[in-house]
Amino acid sequence: MIKPNGFTLIELIIVLVIIGVLSIIAIPVYRSYVDKDQIAQQSKDTENVQKQETYLEDVTGN
Repeated sequence: MIKPNGFTLIELIIVLVIIGVLSIIAIPVYRSYVDKDQIAQQSKDTENVQKQETYLEDVTGN
């Protein structure tokens, strides 16, 4: 009897399909996390700019 070496074509195709399905699910979720993080960072930056403006007004008296 001949022992098979390696994987069959069907097995490789199934693995590629599974990877594709996982990618289709994971990429939008990842983008959502990135977008939320960017929005949070922009809010913090805006808050810091407002604090700096207030401080500058207090220091200069304008």
